[in-house]
Amino acid sequence: MLVIAIAEALHPGYTVATNYLSDLGVGQTALMYNASAVVFGGFVLIGSLVGRRTLGAGLTITLAVTGACAVGRA
Repeated sequence: MLVIAIAEALHPGYTVATNYLSDLGVGQTALMYNASAVVFGGFVLIGSLVGRRTLGAGLTITLAVTGACAVGRA
């Protein structure tokens, strides 16, 4: 979240009220935004694998797919 806040401050003309969060993925803040998405997705993927016994099969698969998609999207 800290990296996203920094990217918001560095993106010229970006305001939370009028722009989408994905607007940070274009231009000079793209590297910061995409790197934070990959790190987030990696943590979700690792967390789903670590907690697979507690979470159950359905939630583990759902979280693992969500984390993999976040990593692959960036």
